[in-house]
Amino acid sequence: MRELDIRRVPKHNSYKLQGAEKQFLVHHDFVNEKHLILPPDFSEAPVVPTKRSLVGLRNMVLLVFTLLVLGTGVFIGLKAKLFVNAISTSKQSITNNIGATLGSVIPALKSLDSSMVAEAIRDGKSVNLLLLGYGGAGHGGSYLTDTMMVLNLNFKTESITYIPVPRDTWVKIPTHGYDGIYAKINAAYAYGIDSKNYPNKLPQFSGVDGGGNLAKYEISKVLGVPVDYYLAMDFSGFKNIVDTLGGVEIDVENSFTDYSYPSGDLNVDAASCTADDLPDSLIADCRYKKVHFEKGLQYMDGSRALEYARSRHAAGIEGSDFSRSKRQQKLISAIAHKAASIGALNKVFSLMDVVSNHFKTDLSIAEIKDLTDYLRTADKNGSLQQAKHLSLTDDPNMFVSSWSEDKQWILIPAAGFNDFSQIKEYIKEQLQ
Repeated sequence: MRELDIRRVPKHNSYKLQGAEKQFLVHHDFVNEKHLILPPDFSEAPVVPTKRSLVGLRNMVLLVFTLLVLGTGVFIGLKAKLFVNAISTSKQSITNNIGATLGSVIPALKSLDSSMVAEAIRDGKSVNLLLLGYGGAGHGGSYLTDTMMVLNLNFKTESITYIPVPRDTWVKIPTHGYDGIYAKINAAYAYGIDSKNYPNKLPQFSGVDGGGNLAKYEISKVLGVPVDYYLAMDFSGFKNIVDTLGGVEIDVENSFTDYSYPSGDLNVDAASCTADDLPDSLIADCRYKKVHFEKGLQYMDGSRALEYARSRHAAGIEGSDFSRSKRQQKLISAIAHKAASIGALNKVFSLMDVVSNHFKTDLSIAEIKDLTDYLRTADKNGSLQQAKHLSLTDDPNMFVSSWSEDKQWILIPAAGFNDFSQIKEYIKEQLQ
């Protein structure tokens, strides 16, 4: 005699036990004994699963699949919510968000999206988005905006226009009610988020959106167009995004060398630069480094792309604000193109993690989705690559250089001190 271990019989499976004298079915669900004692001539052979067993197996698979889908959906939803809460200061409209995020899957839901961007697209109007780039933690003047550029999206003509504003533009910033102080326009964002040193600002220029709103206000005064949204990012975020995307390819228009590129983050890695008795001969070496770019198509990682975007002291044409802003436009287009092509969910999540710690905007999730969809289409049809670039410092040159009372090198309107009428008229003509 031998024993058959019932515990090894798979649950919900029937087994046929065959022998010389008798045959019978054993089903695990209905056997309470630990073992069956069988004659030595008995053999064990599996029976084809019954219809009931197949139905049970199918239901189990469907249940597991459903739970996985629901779990993934909940995870993605929570991830997206945490991401938006981290980067967006906008009050979220649930119906707008549903319409924007699910409208591409269920067209009937698209009508729920009544965000300003969605309505502008439907009505063929324009939206102006202010792009701000600043140093962030570890840089001198952490929140002074090194880059200030308006992205005009004309949904009627399906055209895109970049309008860079020189960071040295001299303006009056309202830090005490409607009164204020004269400063370079790149200080507006910093003043807006600084409630300690500037506690008497107007309510709209204080709080989480204070910096963005104050920068939008000053840019609008200079250009004469409403600025609808802002998007601010620090240097670390910029580098991390490029690296997460796997780098970008840029066609460098001209070879150039910059011997005065800022060296490091507050030079923390340059031990010799911390000495109190630093000789004059070493000051330049500690504060700056040389960066060089050859003409032609080349791959850039995050650090290299940041150098390409920030360089402003090269000899020749690449040392101008116009060339610098054109380089920044190229990078924005390259990043948008690369981001539009990513399909892997893990890369999307990686981008969310990178952006959430280095990025602020007053766009809602619905408006972010609407703009993303539009820019993805613009990338496919070539509008993004054919975007127009307006210069205020090249031809025509709308500014002249001057010196402030406290000896800062500044730019003032060519039409006269604090007279931006010529600039406003030029922008109006170009955006028609």
